[in-house]
Amino acid sequence: MDNPPDFIITYLPIIIATITGIIGTVLGIYNFIQRQKDRKPTFSKFQRRKDTVERWQIFLHSPTKPIRKCNATFKGQRLPLWDGKGYDRTISLGEGCNFTMPEGVSNDDDGTVLIKSGKQIIEKSKFNEMETGV
Repeated sequence: MDNPPDFIITYLPIIIATITGIIGTVLGIYNFIQRQKDRKPTFSKFQRRKDTVERWQIFLHSPTKPIRKCNATFKGQRLPLWDGKGYDRTISLGEGCNFTMPEGVSNDDDGTVLIKSGKQIIEKSKFNEMETGV
């Protein structure tokens, strides 16, 4: 073939670019979905408990992946760590932590507890619907 038809010369680069774009888009969507699956760690225990002075705490234990800067809020208020050493902590596999609830929180309080990794919400629950631990 000494002279290829004009439509091959004109449209072949467009066809190749289109196919490449479609493949790139599909791979990008696949990677995005995979990252979303791995994004949120879950806890083997995410519950509320009362301490020895009858004050409520949020108990987290055994995340499925380590969490950097784990922190908690209740009705928009940051919750301190139970040991009084700040508001956030790194939780490794097999570890946990407790956050102290504000005074005056009752068993029937329907405020929302948010557990975050930095600014990203990883757990969310109404306080009165949470599992109560021993």
